[in-house]
Amino acid sequence: MIRTLPLLLLLACSNDSANGEDTGSVEAGPEPTPVSAPSNGECPTLTAGGTMSFQSADVERTIQVFLPGGDTQDLPLLFLWYPVGWNATQFAQATNAAQLAIDLNMVVVLPEETDGNLFAWEFVNHPAPHDLTLFEDVRSCASDQLGIDLKRVYTSGMSAGALWSTYLTMHRADALAASLILSGGTEPAMEYESPAEDIPVLMFHGGQNDIWDGGMISFNFYDATMAAADDFVDDLSTVVVCSHTGGHNFPPSQFQTVETWLLQHTFGQPSPFEGGDLSTLPAGCTKWAAQ
Repeated sequence: MIRTLPLLLLLACSNDSANGEDTGSVEAGPEPTPVSAPSNGECPTLTAGGTMSFQSADVERTIQVFLPGGDTQDLPLLFLWYPVGWNATQFAQATNAAQLAIDLNMVVVLPEETDGNLFAWEFVNHPAPHDLTLFEDVRSCASDQLGIDLKRVYTSGMSAGALWSTYLTMHRADALAASLILSGGTEPAMEYESPAEDIPVLMFHGGQNDIWDGGMISFNFYDATMAAADDFVDDLSTVVVCSHTGGHNFPPSQFQTVETWLLQHTFGQPSPFEGGDLSTLPAGCTKWAAQ
């Protein structure tokens, strides 16, 4: 497994530098990957509380956007991905996305899945042609129109949405500052791949009864979380695993870690939780170590 965390060393110059004197240095972290033009050449108009449709990867996609009001320049951007059987409106209500944007002064985006996708999001496909492009398009459009801070882009989701956030953590760590995964993981839903950057990851599970039963398909999210945590910890400096013991249900109190976990991280900077002090996180959280 490959772990990369490039550091750029910038030499600070003074009037004495011409005489060959080194007056100090400033260490800077890596930059997130630059945004690109939207896949179909045009962004939707991103307005508060509205449902917007636009073409992404030659497919019509719909998103909901929540803004805090006022200037959005340099604000964080949070993607929220919902479970199978839900929609963006239901997950916006469960997460209180509108108030979240106001209280935490951030931009919140909830995409809708494409029609006919059995598992809502394309975590079983790599590369994921539609949902990965949608992520890129929304990030680019939010940067262009709203001026969001590209060093503070986050992902979170529940169940299938958490599996998709796991996928993004592995494949778009060069664009994310941190992830919050609520009953997600890897095996057997997808194969693990090492993230390109040292992204901080917090994973919740609902205990050993965190199992989704879809009738003909049953999925153990506890096992999937443990599999992902064991893989992530070999590659990443900060992996935190938390249990809320509530089974496979959305944990609203644990979702408060959007503020106490996600917003504490900036792309390319060390995690404040790297040393193992988890006192600001809920009880039942452990800094994961190799098992």
